[in-house]
Amino acid sequence: MHQRAAAQSAPREAALHFNPIMTITRINTFEAKSGQGADLREFLSSIIALIIEAPGCRSVELLVGHDDSGRFAILEIWETIEAHKASASRIPPKLFQIVSDVP
Repeated sequence: MHQRAAAQSAPREAALHFNPIMTITRINTFEAKSGQGADLREFLSSIIALIIEAPGCRSVELLVGHDDSGRFAILEIWETIEAHKASASRIPPKLFQIVSDVP
């Protein structure tokens, strides 16, 4: 009986894929002011368009709340912390100003 259980789990183990290098994942969450969800979505999309081409960026995804279209998350996956930090230089300072002006 023990051998049978081991044999049944073997295909599952074979299907697992392990990446020897750990990536960096960053999750940023945002909530729009009432009535400004579309504006925030447009702004976040513009940021993603700049970041996706950055060296070391594996992926970037904009997620929208299923029950609240004014709630967002950006999921970023980076090869290294250094690549993530360097990506900030791709975003024009005026865009940071827009975000900092929001209370």
